[in-house]
Amino acid sequence: AEVFAAVRANWHLERDENLQLRDFPTMNHVAGWVRDKLGMAAPSAAAAGAPAAAGETTPAAAAPAAPEHPHGKLIKGDLRAIDALPRRIPVPALRPSAEQSVATGVELKGARVVVRGESSGVADALVKRLEKAGATVLYGPAE
Repeated sequence: AEVFAAVRANWHLERDENLQLRDFPTMNHVAGWVRDKLGMAAPSAAAAGAPAAAGETTPAAAAPAAPEHPHGKLIKGDLRAIDALPRRIPVPALRPSAEQSVATGVELKGARVVVRGESSGVADALVKRLEKAGATVLYGPAE
């Protein structure tokens, strides 16, 4: 959702209430959605760098033209701007002992907990632990 918000902001696109994130599993799908919204043609195989068959010449291969950007001139940058960004490096830290931890006050015994299934098996392990703690688990399998 954050990617779509950034894309909409960058390309000045209206929010589509009917948009389903599951319909866009790759960035190519997102790029196609942007092209559709802007009325741009999809890049051809020759423009994408696919080799032409022997003896074939295309007008695009003969005289490559700079593609027009729908929102004006593209800005070219260099790596100095990236190098100026602060680097975030994780630092190892010891976890406090159980005695130092503050009780949360959450009581699972008799509580109803909803768990949504997924493909990695984490939800199944969570269900077992919740049931062992006395919770009533409402389990929805993965789609």
